[in-house]
Amino acid sequence: MKKLLFLLVFIPIAISLTSCGSVSVTPFEKYAYIKSWAYREMPPSQVVTNGEVFFEGKLSDGKTFSIGEKIDDPDATHYYNALWQDLGWALVSKASPVPIAQTEIVINTTSDITNITEDKTIKEGNQFTAYAGTHRPKAGHIYINLKRGVAVYFYSDKTFDSFKVKVNPKEDN
Repeated sequence: MKKLLFLLVFIPIAISLTSCGSVSVTPFEKYAYIKSWAYREMPPSQVVTNGEVFFEGKLSDGKTFSIGEKIDDPDATHYYNALWQDLGWALVSKASPVPIAQTEIVINTTSDITNITEDKTIKEGNQFTAYAGTHRPKAGHIYINLKRGVAVYFYSDKTFDSFKVKVNPKEDN
């Protein structure tokens, strides 16, 4: 009897929990999406830094957006750092050495990922640290954040450019 009662209570709960469909919360169509940043692959030949619009896309609500005007430093670096931090990476300060735990990964933006196998101290800036499994921005991809109105493109030579993103009003047909 207890088994029957358990099954009658458990099965409907299990079905309702496992049958919930996922609802798309991203305004982008055909993009990967992580922590307020949509991203997609883009060849470097498509990226233009002269201020012209080099990419246009459509949002799921019918609005369009365009990427074009290059952002210069120091704002470009600000958005670059914001992207890394939004993805869960922490900027290592130049001012004071920071001990890194064995379970973390350290990335220098000018070199490859290094797995930490012993306790080390990072003494240079321009490095980020995160726990294993944290998303790492990919070379040859553009990351777009509509809320901030920016996009950051990562070149394969480990450099980047930041651009303004303009959301256009919905066109009436």
